Amino acid sequence: MEHLAGAAQERARRRSSVESAVSQAGLPPGWRSGERTGRAFFNYLTGNLTMRNKATGFTLIELMIVVAVIAVLAALAYPSYQAHIAKTRRVAAGACLTELSHFAERYYTTKMTYEGAQNELPATTCRTELANHYDFSFAADPTASTYRLIAQPKGVQASKETKCGTLGVNQSGTKDVSVSGAVASDCF
Repeated sequence: MEHLAGAAQERARRRSSVESAVSQAGLPPGWRSGERTGRAFFNYLTGNLTMRNKATGFTLIELMIVVAVIAVLAALAYPSYQAHIAKTRRVAAGACLTELSHFAERYYTTKMTYEGAQNELPATTCRTELANHYDFSFAADPTASTYRLIAQPKGVQASKETKCGTLGVNQSGTKDVSVSGAVASDCF
């Protein structure tokens, strides 16, 4: 029996210490009446909220802000990406012109003339891959000792390709572009 009386006295002592702390802290009325004690009181004093008291997840405003940030980043990155794609196709067209020039030189080595080379150029892989973006041909029919191969942009590439325009290479390996003021080495 004494044991139960001691436990009751201990609970009363704890309750009075909590009530004195509540009155000193100037807490809301619900706390002062002793309705809330123990862990909830500790959480209130330290600022911790239980999951029942705090909503979780994202608000619509937060999601809209994230969407807006992504849209701004995409608006800045997309034109740069398109310019990079156009430049990559241009460089590939320059490499394809060099390959076609090598075929023309092989033709000259076997025939000792460039005449008729326009009929002998093979359909290389680069020509078929770039067929939607560039037309590869001779600028004019080759003569016995000269030729000029060109890669003319078409479709979307023609609208994006304002830096260099039509690319060209001749029998001596000299590379040129159709846009005045452009440097051929920057385009190939």
